[in-house]
Amino acid sequence: MSRGEGAELIARKDQIMLRKWLQSMPAKMHSVGMPQERTLPMSDTARTDTAEIGADWEDKLLPMPGSDEEWKARLTPEEYRVLRRAGTEPAFTGEYVDTDEEGMYRCRACGNPLFQSEMKYHSGCGWPSFTEAISPDAVELLDDNTYGMRRTEVRCSRCHSHLGHVFPDGPRDRGGKRYCMNSVSLNLEER
Repeated sequence: MSRGEGAELIARKDQIMLRKWLQSMPAKMHSVGMPQERTLPMSDTARTDTAEIGADWEDKLLPMPGSDEEWKARLTPEEYRVLRRAGTEPAFTGEYVDTDEEGMYRCRACGNPLFQSEMKYHSGCGWPSFTEAISPDAVELLDDNTYGMRRTEVRCSRCHSHLGHVFPDGPRDRGGKRYCMNSVSLNLEER
């Protein structure tokens, strides 16, 4: 066995051990409180070309609930916990972790277009990962300093629901970002 093959085998074993450990944790351990809201500057290069998202993209937006009770009625308890209370689903358990289907990922809470399948890649982290949002205006980025960590939270720019976090350890040849999203925050509209 070569040195590279050995390192790959160790990495796979580490992923399996991490997956088992995370799955053994109680669900409440995955939940985080809503961080102090502070919107970071957005890029001035917003895409306005509707060819990427389809001309009828606005027709697929859901009406915005006016109260917390309406959100609870629309979403399942798990969706509500993650989307509206900034929770996290257990790693390697989401429906889109290993999905390679072509299409557009929308916000499960409001239908806002967020990511194209071409932006998705297998990062091995246990959550669906993307290199970029469909448009800089599709998401909002906020400082998240919960649990003594410095992270950047990603929320839907339309309904302000929690989607996940973005990290600077993505593929360098594709911009270097890893949008690490909760599957329960997304709906895949297949092509």
